[in-house]
Amino acid sequence: KHGRLTIKKEILKKMASVVKLGIVTGCGRDTVARFIDEFGLKGIFGTSVTYEDAPPKPSPEPIQLAMENLGVKRAWMVGDSVRDILAARGAGVVPIGVSEHGRESVLIQSGAGLVISDVEGIYEILKSIS
Repeated sequence: KHGRLTIKKEILKKMASVVKLGIVTGCGRDTVARFIDEFGLKGIFGTSVTYEDAPPKPSPEPIQLAMENLGVKRAWMVGDSVRDILAARGAGVVPIGVSEHGRESVLIQSGAGLVISDVEGIYEILKSIS
Protein backbone atom coordinates (compact mmCIF):
# COMPACT_ATOMS: atom_id res chain seq x y z
CA LYS A 1 0.00 0.00 0.00
CA HIS A 2 1.15 3.52 -0.69
CA GLY A 3 2.06 5.43 2.41
CA ARG A 4 1.50 2.82 5.10
CA LEU A 5 3.57 -0.04 6.40
CA THR A 6 1.48 -3.22 6.53
CA ILE A 7 4.11 -5.32 8.28
CA LYS A 8 6.26 -4.52 11.31
CA LYS A 9 9.80 -3.38 10.53
CA GLU A 10 11.17 -5.99 12.96
CA ILE A 11 9.45 -8.78 11.02
CA LEU A 12 10.81 -7.42 7.72
CA LYS A 13 14.31 -7.44 9.21
CA LYS A 14 13.86 -11.05 10.36
CA MET A 15 12.57 -12.03 6.92
CA ALA A 16 15.51 -10.27 5.23
CA SER A 17 17.86 -12.41 7.33
CA VAL A 18 16.24 -15.55 5.86
CA VAL A 19 15.48 -14.56 2.24
CA LYS A 20 16.22 -11.73 -0.18
CA LEU A 21 13.44 -9.14 -0.28
CA GLY A 22 12.45 -6.81 -3.08
CA ILE A 23 9.79 -4.23 -3.77
CA VAL A 24 7.79 -4.34 -7.01
CA THR A 25 5.47 -1.36 -7.26
CA GLY A 26 3.58 0.90 -9.62
CA CYS A 27 4.92 3.88 -7.66
CA GLY A 28 7.93 5.93 -8.72
CA ARG A 29 11.49 5.73 -7.39
CA ASP A 30 11.11 8.95 -5.38
CA THR A 31 8.00 7.62 -3.65
CA VAL A 32 9.75 4.35 -2.79
CA ALA A 33 12.80 6.21 -1.47
CA ARG A 34 10.59 8.40 0.74
CA PHE A 35 8.71 5.34 2.00
CA ILE A 36 11.96 3.53 2.88
CA ASP A 37 13.28 6.64 4.66
CA GLU A 38 10.02 7.39 6.48
CA PHE A 39 9.73 3.88 7.93
CA GLY A 40 13.46 3.26 8.51
CA LEU A 41 13.68 0.37 6.04
CA LYS A 42 17.11 1.13 4.55
CA GLY A 43 19.10 -2.04 3.88
CA ILE A 44 16.12 -4.41 4.14
CA PHE A 45 15.26 -4.62 0.44
CA GLY A 46 17.83 -5.79 -2.09
CA THR A 47 16.00 -4.14 -4.97
CA SER A 48 13.02 -2.02 -5.82
CA VAL A 49 11.41 -2.09 -9.24
CA THR A 50 9.21 0.91 -10.03
CA TYR A 51 7.14 2.10 -12.97
CA GLU A 52 10.28 3.75 -14.37
CA ASP A 53 11.97 0.34 -14.63
CA ALA A 54 9.40 -1.96 -16.24
CA PRO A 55 5.83 -2.09 -17.60
CA PRO A 56 3.10 -2.19 -14.96
CA LYS A 57 1.68 -5.36 -13.47
CA PRO A 58 0.00 -7.61 -14.62
CA SER A 59 3.08 -7.76 -16.85
CA PRO A 60 5.50 -10.29 -15.37
CA GLU A 61 8.46 -8.06 -16.34
CA PRO A 62 8.80 -6.10 -13.07
CA ILE A 63 8.90 -9.34 -11.06
CA GLN A 64 11.38 -10.89 -13.48
CA LEU A 65 13.57 -7.78 -13.21
CA ALA A 66 13.42 -7.87 -9.39
CA MET A 67 14.46 -11.54 -9.43
CA GLU A 68 17.33 -10.75 -11.81
CA ASN A 69 18.44 -7.86 -9.59
CA LEU A 70 18.33 -10.12 -6.52
CA GLY A 71 20.11 -12.97 -8.31
CA VAL A 72 17.36 -15.51 -7.58
CA LYS A 73 15.67 -18.14 -9.73
CA ARG A 74 12.70 -18.82 -7.43
CA ALA A 75 10.49 -16.38 -5.57
CA TRP A 76 7.22 -15.64 -3.89
CA MET A 77 5.20 -12.57 -4.80
CA VAL A 78 3.12 -11.22 -1.94
CA GLY A 79 0.39 -8.94 -3.20
CA ASP A 80 -3.09 -7.69 -2.53
CA SER A 81 -4.41 -7.18 -6.05
CA VAL A 82 -5.45 -9.33 -9.00
CA ARG A 83 -2.69 -7.60 -11.02
CA ASP A 84 -0.10 -8.78 -8.45
CA ILE A 85 -1.34 -12.38 -8.68
CA LEU A 86 -1.45 -12.39 -12.50
CA ALA A 87 2.04 -10.86 -12.72
CA ALA A 88 3.40 -13.51 -10.34
CA ARG A 89 1.81 -16.34 -12.34
CA GLY A 90 3.21 -14.85 -15.54
CA ALA A 91 6.68 -14.67 -13.99
CA GLY A 92 6.47 -18.28 -12.81
CA VAL A 93 6.65 -17.44 -9.12
CA VAL A 94 4.34 -18.44 -6.26
CA PRO A 95 1.65 -15.79 -5.78
CA ILE A 96 0.55 -15.24 -2.19
CA GLY A 97 -2.50 -13.06 -1.82
CA VAL A 98 -3.12 -10.81 1.15
CA SER A 99 -6.73 -9.92 1.76
CA GLU A 100 -7.82 -7.92 4.78
CA HIS A 101 -11.23 -7.23 3.28
CA GLY A 102 -12.76 -10.57 2.32
CA ARG A 103 -11.48 -10.65 -1.28
CA GLU A 104 -9.98 -14.12 -0.84
CA SER A 105 -12.10 -15.74 -3.56
CA VAL A 106 -11.13 -13.10 -6.14
CA LEU A 107 -7.44 -13.63 -5.42
CA ILE A 108 -7.79 -17.44 -5.48
CA GLN A 109 -9.70 -17.26 -8.79
CA SER A 110 -6.88 -15.08 -10.16
CA GLY A 111 -4.36 -17.80 -9.35
CA ALA A 112 -3.11 -17.13 -5.83
CA GLY A 113 -1.56 -20.26 -4.37
CA LEU A 114 -2.50 -19.11 -0.88
CA VAL A 115 -4.41 -16.18 0.58
CA ILE A 116 -3.69 -14.89 4.06
CA SER A 117 -5.43 -12.12 5.97
CA ASP A 118 -2.32 -10.78 7.71
CA VAL A 119 0.90 -10.16 5.78
CA GLU A 120 2.91 -10.91 8.92
CA GLY A 121 1.86 -14.54 8.46
CA ILE A 122 4.46 -14.72 5.68
CA TYR A 123 7.23 -14.81 8.27
CA GLU A 124 5.61 -17.76 10.03
CA ILE A 125 5.45 -19.61 6.71
CA LEU A 126 9.11 -18.81 6.00
CA LYS A 127 10.16 -20.03 9.45
CA SER A 128 8.29 -23.29 8.97
CA ILE A 129 10.02 -24.19 5.69
CA SER A 130 13.55 -22.93 6.31
